[in-house]
Amino acid sequence: SGMVAGYLETGDPYLLDTARAVAESAYSWDRANWPRRSFGRDAAYIRGLVYLYRYLGDPGDLARAREALHRVVSTQLPDGSFADQGSTVGIHAAMNLIVKPWMGYIATEAMVDYLAFAPDEQIERSALAFSRWLLTCRVRDEQGVRWPYQSSHAGANVTYRMDGTVAPMLTNLFHLEYLAKIQGNL
Repeated sequence: SGMVAGYLETGDPYLLDTARAVAESAYSWDRANWPRRSFGRDAAYIRGLVYLYRYLGDPGDLARAREALHRVVSTQLPDGSFADQGSTVGIHAAMNLIVKPWMGYIATEAMVDYLAFAPDEQIERSALAFSRWLLTCRVRDEQGVRWPYQSSHAGANVTYRMDGTVAPMLTNLFHLEYLAKIQGNL
């Protein structure tokens, strides 16, 4: 996104070439990294495809974003949440047992961006399912309403520590810029 903004400001074709190379590389890696159980932050690059479409109008960018978002949708959990990313197989796949609200934010912000340009019932249903799930995992306490950093691990509302002990799920407050976008659309 920054490279496209720089290109729009300066007209330097190197910046546009770099933006396209990053988007194409991530898209190619994404297509090759299947099957998988989760997506998480790996969906962040999809916003770049939508960004390229928004400012340069190449319908191929929007088509690739749609295709990638359908892969994201295929990894959505039945309750509407999204698990963490962490590769597809072996020991690295253990990460995709963790459900974190902010992973869903990353996945659905690309959906919201896409839906601003093209209708897609499957993508819209997915974004709405995540939004409904997000409302169910809010934490209310003396500080107000907030979201936990992590909502479950392997289906349990506990954190499994490296020393083998189990602790209640952390409920520390977190804040990232994409919170406002999703919350504003609820």
